[in-house]
Amino acid sequence: MFNKRESNFEEDFNKITPIPTPTPTPTPTPTPTPTPTPTPTPTPTPTPTPTPTPPPPPPPLPLPPTLTPIPTPTSTPTPISTPPSNTTTSST
Repeated sequence: MFNKRESNFEEDFNKITPIPTPTPTPTPTPTPTPTPTPTPTPTPTPTPTPTPTPPPPPPPLPLPPTLTPIPTPTSTPTPISTPPSNTTTSST
């Protein structure tokens, strides 16, 4: 009798206080955090170095009126007379 009672214990217990079947709490699926797309760093466009413009050539100078050249008299060089070195003046 004791054995029979023991075997029916669970069945009797369920009749008295029905054990509610626990509803499994759904594990919330973690929302994947969106990986932020890295903003591409804009490549700086190299500023073209301006080529220095050469200054404009100066305007051509006006030509002076044509003058007739005055003839320069050619002077004949006078030879410098040097006394001969072997001549010695001796005073007596």
